[in-house]
Amino acid sequence: MRRLPVDDISILMGNLNNLFGTLDELGVPTAPILDRNHQAADELSVPHAWIPLRKYIQILGDILDSTTINGLGLKAGDRMELRDQGLFGYATASCSNLSKAIDIYHRYAPISGVYIFGDMQESGKAVKFTFDTSVLNEWPDMLRYEVELEFALWAKLKFNWKNPIDWFDEIQFSFARPSYGQIYQDYFRCPVSFDQPVNQITFGREHLETPFELADEELFRLSAEQCERILQELPSLKGISGEIRLMLARCGGRFPTFTQIAMEMHMSEATLRRRLAAEGTRYKSLLR
Repeated sequence: MRRLPVDDISILMGNLNNLFGTLDELGVPTAPILDRNHQAADELSVPHAWIPLRKYIQILGDILDSTTINGLGLKAGDRMELRDQGLFGYATASCSNLSKAIDIYHRYAPISGVYIFGDMQESGKAVKFTFDTSVLNEWPDMLRYEVELEFALWAKLKFNWKNPIDWFDEIQFSFARPSYGQIYQDYFRCPVSFDQPVNQITFGREHLETPFELADEELFRLSAEQCERILQELPSLKGISGEIRLMLARCGGRFPTFTQIAMEMHMSEATLRRRLAAEGTRYKSLLR
């Protein structure tokens, strides 16, 4: 999986929008957080816009400093759907089984700005899925939140099976056991250990080939083809037009309007139109 420098990573605004939705449901006032971080509330709901990772880390850090919600990442993971992650999410949700979902993750996650990288190793009847979280090492509280969120999303794949089961056999966390450590045991229903060298999920090899009930061959083919196209174009996506093309590729077909694009890029429509013209294109051409 291709790893990008922190300053080159943008992630889907849907991640932040989902987090603020979680806070709203928990009764946490979100307006002060938005004000402190100069983030407009209406920007959160721009369909499949993106946000620089450093800006996301800034806002997430503010949330974690100003709230005391145990297992916030687990709660946000419960609320999020794979399809909120654009084309990558559609490809993962519609594939045939867990083995294929992991293949899709390895190949196409970079188009959604993934910065926690998973690697799978098979050993007899066990599979160990280990996550490289080094990009967040300097932000330990955020690392804990993001690992909670990541593991919750993987755990939710059980709902793609006809008979959902808790498929994790063991979990290892690199962070220290928090005072509320028991909630991880209750949530994942398997042995959990802390202060480990890596963040890792262990599960039975038999789960890899169990068919997903929600598999959709045509949807998978279409979304995977689009993921492949944008992956190949990723190195050449430069300038304003490149940023917009990457944004559209992550959308999964629900494209923002030109007005929404301009708002997300913090410029007037006239300025964006001039910038695109200078690169020899326009928004309608990028959509096509």
